[in-house]
Amino acid sequence: MISGKGEMPIFTLADGSTLQLNASSAVAEDYSPGRRTIRLLRGQAYFEVKPDSDRPFTVEAGDARVTALGTAFDVRLGGSETDVSVTEHSVLVEFTHDRPAIRLEEGEQVAYRASAGQLTKGAGGKLAASWRNGRLVVENRPLSFVIEELNRRFSGRVLIGRPSLEARRVTGVIHMSDKDAALSFVAKALGIRIVTIGPISVLI
Repeated sequence: MISGKGEMPIFTLADGSTLQLNASSAVAEDYSPGRRTIRLLRGQAYFEVKPDSDRPFTVEAGDARVTALGTAFDVRLGGSETDVSVTEHSVLVEFTHDRPAIRLEEGEQVAYRASAGQLTKGAGGKLAASWRNGRLVVENRPLSFVIEELNRRFSGRVLIGRPSLEARRVTGVIHMSDKDAALSFVAKALGIRIVTIGPISVLI
């Protein structure tokens, strides 16, 4: 299952569970009599799971393995981190590296950066799935995260012109229906400029 730029398709799985892909995302389905496994290959997906006590429902994404203990959750596989957010009930998150598993409850989320061995847990799980309503809600997230999401959604390419800008923090609600408006919001929030050359926009 795959989605292109600007697409957010909803799929019904063989067991009756549903998943919605964010733009530019892909998953692979691996069901067997004893398990239900979804591999998030790239991008982001929102899952609403049909309970089945005989077959656990698990999502594998990068260095994380997420097992549903309830109904609905969101998984994002980014360029440098994996994010898991819970909108209903709870999930168990396990890691391929030597790190204890953690349980996330409704409304909680975790961001795991394997390269740095960094794990950040907090609230805001329901906001993380706001992309399903055409919004990107960010709270103290790095500019690199925001640009990755813009490039997932819109045609052309958005680049960060100075490495020092990548870690600048952004907070706010970005409406993802208009690329120019989204870029203008980011530029105004950080006090930077946009230079556009054809399909490429550079933040400087």
